[in-house]
Amino acid sequence: MTRKVSPDICRAVLVAGFGTTHSDALEEGILPCEEAVRRAWPDRTVRRAFTSRGVVRVLRERDRVLVDSPEEAARRLAGEGCRDLQVLPLIVIPGEEYHEKILKPLLALRGLFRRLVIAAPLLSATRDFQEVLTVLEPFIPRDGGLLLMGHGSTHPANAAYGHLQCMGEDRGLPIYLGTVEGYPELPQALRRLKRDGINKVRMMPLMIVAGDHAKNDMAGPDEDSWKSRLIREGFEVEVMMRGLGGMEGVRKIFLRHLEEAGETVRENTAGADWVGRPGRADKPGGADRQGGIGAADAAGETAAE
Repeated sequence: MTRKVSPDICRAVLVAGFGTTHSDALEEGILPCEEAVRRAWPDRTVRRAFTSRGVVRVLRERDRVLVDSPEEAARRLAGEGCRDLQVLPLIVIPGEEYHEKILKPLLALRGLFRRLVIAAPLLSATRDFQEVLTVLEPFIPRDGGLLLMGHGSTHPANAAYGHLQCMGEDRGLPIYLGTVEGYPELPQALRRLKRDGINKVRMMPLMIVAGDHAKNDMAGPDEDSWKSRLIREGFEVEVMMRGLGGMEGVRKIFLRHLEEAGETVRENTAGADWVGRPGRADKPGGADRQGGIGAADAAGETAAE
C-alpha cells in the first residue's frame, strides 16, 4: 500500500544500507538507527531502503516483505510529493556500495527534488575514526584483545580498515582488524595478536548488523570460521554478536553526518550542487567539517565533480 507524505510535511529521510535477512540483526542493528533518526527529525517521514538485491529478494519471497532499493524509494517519495530528501547511508566505508548503489542512482534523480542531501558513511574523516575507537574501547577485554571483522572490499576505500588499525595502535589499544573480502585478512590479524602476546580474544563484527557474516564466517561451527581457526591456534575466544548499529555512540556519528551534510547544503547559496569532502579547509569548520553531497534548491543543476 502506498504511504502518503503529509501535505504540510513534504520532507523525508531515507535510511539506506546493505540490509539483512536476519530479523534479529534487523531489530538490533537497523531499527535503532531508524528510531534515532525519527527522534532527531520528528518533522520528517523516515523510510528504509536496502542496496542488496539478494536481501530484497529473500525478504520478498520468504517473508512477503517489500523493501525498496534507494532509487525506488527516492522515486516513490518524489511521487508522493516529497521535495526535500536527506539520505543516511548505513554504510561503514565510502566504497563501492556507497558510490555505486547510493550516490550514483540518487544523484541521477536530483532533478526530482528541490533539496537532496546525501550524508557520508561511518568512516569518512579522521574524527570518525577517533570516535569509533572511543565507542569500541569499552568492549576490549581487560586481559586480552578485541578482534573486529570488517566486510572488506576491492575498492580503494578498503584502506579505512588499515587506518583504523593504525589509529588504534597509536592510542595503545589492543584492537585488531581483519576483513572477509579485503585486507587485512585474518592471517594478518593473527600475526599482530601473537606479536603482542594476546591469548584471549573477544570477536565482534565491524558491520552495521551482526548478520550472516558474523554468525557464519566469524562465529560459525565450520572449521574455516574465524572462531574455529582461532581456537586451533590456541586462543581463548569469546564472541560478542553485536552490530555497530546497536551502539549509541555509532548512531550519534551517523546523525552528526546527516546534520552536517544538511548544513553544507544550506551554505550553498549559489544554487549549484556541491560535492563535499571531509575536512575541506575551504569550508567553515576546517578539518573537523564532515562533507556531504547535496543539491540545494537546484533541481537539474550539474554536480560539481
